[in-house]
Amino acid sequence: MSETVIQTRNISKCYGKFAAVSDMSIRVNRGDIYALVGQNGAGKTTLLKLVCGLTPPSGGELELFGETSQRQLELGRSHMGTMIETPGFFPYLSAKDNLEYYRIQRGGKKGNVDEALAFVGLDQTGNKKFKNFSLGMKQRLGLALAVMDDPELLILDEPINGLDPMGIKEFRDIILKLNREKQTTVLISSHILGELSQIATTYGFISKGKIVEHVSSEELKEKCRSFLQIEVDNTALASDILKNKFSVENFEVAGANALHINEKYDNPELFVKAFVENGVMVSQVYRSGINLEQYFIKLIGGSENA
Repeated sequence: MSETVIQTRNISKCYGKFAAVSDMSIRVNRGDIYALVGQNGAGKTTLLKLVCGLTPPSGGELELFGETSQRQLELGRSHMGTMIETPGFFPYLSAKDNLEYYRIQRGGKKGNVDEALAFVGLDQTGNKKFKNFSLGMKQRLGLALAVMDDPELLILDEPINGLDPMGIKEFRDIILKLNREKQTTVLISSHILGELSQIATTYGFISKGKIVEHVSSEELKEKCRSFLQIEVDNTALASDILKNKFSVENFEVAGANALHINEKYDNPELFVKAFVENGVMVSQVYRSGINLEQYFIKLIGGSENA
């Protein structure tokens, strides 16, 4: 059984009568890249603040590294790196001097600064001042600060917002490197599902302060898979043709008159030709299925209309 790093049980956070987070239960296992996905205002940042101890819960329970007492939660947070709000870096200091300031505050090892800068690709910035950094460089410096003490758990809130495609790729590669090389567990929030789909192992879809669905990356790919749909008058004969003439095995009969072929083929007209030549009438051929963004919209929309 996988070791649990974060577990919330019906945790809530209310501001007056407004529930920013309501009875939310998630589980993040060691080694996961857990993607918390939701629209702006869905409650993602509030949940992350609850995990990090930046705001107290109104109800429910939080467990970190298997512990629930306040003392043990604080001890667990000492093994956590966070990037929730923009760190307060000094505009006229270099990347190294900014991190050195925080290292001294925390009492960290001297070598941690150089190692963190190298890990995020900022070790060659020299004396360049923070105020002259690009947005991508500023985000990477924030990540360097979060990982400087080699945390077991990394909490990231919308880290790719505002980045250009190259900046997003660089950030994504660093997260994957942390997860694979250092076995860092990551809890990351975003509303950009297309980017999260390239790194996440588990998803928690959130809407209006509630978890709508938990799903693994494999399960989500299966739900969002595309397929070639061919509508015919004889699915049994068409199935035999697919197997015997084209050696197609990854397909299924859907209803009385449709075949779903779950592999990508560049020339579906060859199937149609073979069917017709063997007495199978074909009425429609088209590619169907939904992508990740469409699935998210359908899921969230369904929750709002429930």
